Amino acid sequence: MKKKLVEITWIDADGEAGWSAYDPDAKLVTVTTYGILVNKAKDHIAHADSYCTESKMWSGLGRIPTGMVKSVRLIKWIEI
Repeated sequence: MKKKLVEITWIDADGEAGWSAYDPDAKLVTVTTYGILVNKAKDHIAHADSYCTESKMWSGLGRIPTGMVKSVRLIKWIEI
């Protein structure tokens, strides 16, 4: 099966545990993730680190909400 190896640039959500002061000027962090594009759905992009051809299962599977994604850049097509 052919899949895309991609670079995903996205804005990460953050949070604080315990009591904290709120800083309205605090900037959100932009993150770059590299991986195999598993699926591009309406509400999220699924990506993974690895794929096992025997079990047909993904490892390092993650989903990023579409509204947080700034860009998806194709690195190259790969055969898995």
